[in-house]
Amino acid sequence: MAEKRGYGIGLQWFPNIISRKCVYVDKTAYVYKLAHSEGVNFFLSRPRRFGKSLLVSTLQAYFEGRKELFKGLAIEQNSLMVGVGADVEAEGQTSDGRFDIALKMQDAIYIIEFKFNKSAEEATEQILTKDYAVRFAADPRPVWAVGLNISEDRRTIDRYEMVTVKE
Repeated sequence: MAEKRGYGIGLQWFPNIISRKCVYVDKTAYVYKLAHSEGVNFFLSRPRRFGKSLLVSTLQAYFEGRKELFKGLAIEQNSLMVGVGADVEAEGQTSDGRFDIALKMQDAIYIIEFKFNKSAEEATEQILTKDYAVRFAADPRPVWAVGLNISEDRRTIDRYEMVTVKE
């Protein structure tokens, strides 16, 4: 039987939410993006009870190096990719939608789109038709579209397709 997890209503401290195994909507990819941006000052303007304290405590845990709190979260994956020389952009916004991941390696850029129980070709087609690569037009590196399909039955990537977008 699956473990029951509480919602942590009223909890505003990231370490408490994680240590109590409360339900947590993973927005750590944005924390990573904020922490590695070139900005100097950030103004967090949100209404009361909108998650400002949770965001700040998540940033604090990240900068303190408390890796155990981030196991299985998006920020852990981003940190691993940086370790191999990649710049990871999750859910990048374009004029015609949002791609899942842009993996910017030293020698190429890979725009990755995931599909669930569909087809890798459909994922690749989305990258091409929505022109996600236009964001990287000024970059001299080649750009690849990578479509991945995740199979519900096999619980893994069952098919992928790579197409050159820009050489």
